[in-house]
Amino acid sequence: MTEKKIVSIDVGGTFTDALVVAADGAICAHKFNNSNKLQIKKFLQQHEDSTTTFLYSTTAAVNALLTGDFPNVGLVVNEGFRGLLETARLPERAGKDKGSQLPRRLVPSEFVREVSCRVGADGTVSRLINPEQVKNVAAEFRGLAVKRVVISLLHSYQFPEQEAAIAALFAVYAPDIEVIVSSDVLSESREYERTIAAVLSACLGPVLEENLESILGPNSDSKNILVMQGNGGLASAQSALEHPLTTIFSGPVAAVSGMAWLASLAGYENLITFDVGGTSTDVSLIQDGKYQTFPATEIAGFPLRIPMVDVLSIGAGGGSIAFEAADKRWHVGPNSAGAEPGPACYGLGGTEPTLTDANLILGRIPKGLLGGEMILDEDASLSVLTNFGLTRGLSPEAAAIGMLEIAINSMCGAIRRVSVLRGREAASLTLVAMGGAGPIFAAEVAELIGITTVVVPPDPSLAAAWGVYVADITRDFSLAFEYLADTVCSEELESGFMELEKKSSIWIETELLKFSDCKVVRKLDLKYEGMTHGTTVDFKLGSNIKNSLEEAVELFHHRHAELTGHLWKEHERVEIINLRLAISAAQSNSLPLPQKPAKQINANNSALKRIFFHGGFGSIESQVYQRKNLPSSFFIVGPALIEQESATIVLPPNWNASTDESGNLILRSHQPDSEMLPIV
Repeated sequence: MTEKKIVSIDVGGTFTDALVVAADGAICAHKFNNSNKLQIKKFLQQHEDSTTTFLYSTTAAVNALLTGDFPNVGLVVNEGFRGLLETARLPERAGKDKGSQLPRRLVPSEFVREVSCRVGADGTVSRLINPEQVKNVAAEFRGLAVKRVVISLLHSYQFPEQEAAIAALFAVYAPDIEVIVSSDVLSESREYERTIAAVLSACLGPVLEENLESILGPNSDSKNILVMQGNGGLASAQSALEHPLTTIFSGPVAAVSGMAWLASLAGYENLITFDVGGTSTDVSLIQDGKYQTFPATEIAGFPLRIPMVDVLSIGAGGGSIAFEAADKRWHVGPNSAGAEPGPACYGLGGTEPTLTDANLILGRIPKGLLGGEMILDEDASLSVLTNFGLTRGLSPEAAAIGMLEIAINSMCGAIRRVSVLRGREAASLTLVAMGGAGPIFAAEVAELIGITTVVVPPDPSLAAAWGVYVADITRDFSLAFEYLADTVCSEELESGFMELEKKSSIWIETELLKFSDCKVVRKLDLKYEGMTHGTTVDFKLGSNIKNSLEEAVELFHHRHAELTGHLWKEHERVEIINLRLAISAAQSNSLPLPQKPAKQINANNSALKRIFFHGGFGSIESQVYQRKNLPSSFFIVGPALIEQESATIVLPPNWNASTDESGNLILRSHQPDSEMLPIV
């Protein structure tokens, strides 16, 4: 009898991490460079059979958005709204304050077309569709070789008929063009946000499809593939390809989910997750063992109105490229060297300086990655950093130090945004370092923002793979529902949720689930009358809908006060904006405990090496330890480097390292005048 296997895969910008869990709970971990696609495919073919379920997370979508690397799409809008994407919806000071950035245009103006039809806010049709005009627009897009076109018209979230009619005409006049209808992607108000959601779906669909095929192959059985979504749940491959926007934070959210679970096993519940990969740094706040989910978020300046785990992503990873901008300032990222050509030290043709090159020449990472399988070319790193530093008369080492300063300060800023701006003092939290590069920067970043404890799990690069393994199958549904809370009748509210439940029942049937196995959570988006933005609260539907609504409104008052410091309960009326329905079903996976790294009691196999440390310490002669050779009970005082196959831990001066019962490394800062001796 063939054993059932779960293969959990996380595809990053540079490396792919895989976790194989057999039916008996045996665990096997693997790590591959993305440039070695043949090796990855051979590994997957070994496990490809009818009993294997593939669980998949990827940074493909978020990396494409950060770097702008996706195909052009066409956009059809109402007459007079050609500049919709430029108008955007910006903060009041955007473009005025020093350092502020305007979001780039997703669709070049030459790929935008206007149509003369129009529907009013009340559903009144003031101008009908001109079929000949649509025919000409379709022909123009075909002439531009556009493969995907977005149709986004005013008020279509409530009155989608004209969008649907134009899509039907495209099917006749340009059947080779895939059409994305904005009201299908997001059935909520705000035309800019709805347009952005539809355009990003069109841009990222091919990226996700190519990513899935490159790893799992075009003939993989999609029924056996589940893809991580940004809401913290899984979806079938078919559902993910139909709704690619839901996967935009797939990899980062999988890592947050994994770290929340792994940290809870060790008793840590209030955390900042710090995930540094090849392309980005992703940070998130976990409170009381739970990550936060918001109905909207922002990335690269674009508002995304879809339920998303609260993860902040910045373009600073190991492969992030340093460059001098037109303003003569140095920047690191968001562009990344990826796996091909990768950093110069990979020896695959990279010619631009990256953070990995900087860390290598400063002694902060070993010359052999993946347990020595991947040998790095230090001379290549020196060459690109020499050229980069020449413009300012700097040595390659000085240029590398400058790059680290920029990256570390960007990382600190990201952590402050998800902690201080969420009402939590960063110093009261524990930093959990994950990803291949997270432990390199973790202690130095923690030092700058006042965090005194850093946790490094047994295999930091497997956090996302574990996150996919423990996730539920999930789907979110929403419906625009604009009523004052004190005047809406119970029948209207009940009817709205019934409409959402009809949509969800179709999805449940498609995903081959049973409704009895599903957890249903109802929510409301509420705001004070006249305000712009709302807050999502739970709506516990009971026998008395009016009482349930009053409880939700009371919860909204308190939630709004927590977020803003203002309690306006007695002064403002409350409006309902949207109804939400979240459906989830647990996987049937068993939950084996992660394996602790093997320990060899009398194998104190340390070496000496000069390592550069951030924070004014400079280069210091430091001990280098192999994590697998550390005894089960040890105490190390920095400066030191702790190496393992998938990551490197930088331990600065004034920091020490020990282990806990779960096999995590615990890094703690200590006063420089305290007397601490290493025990290994």
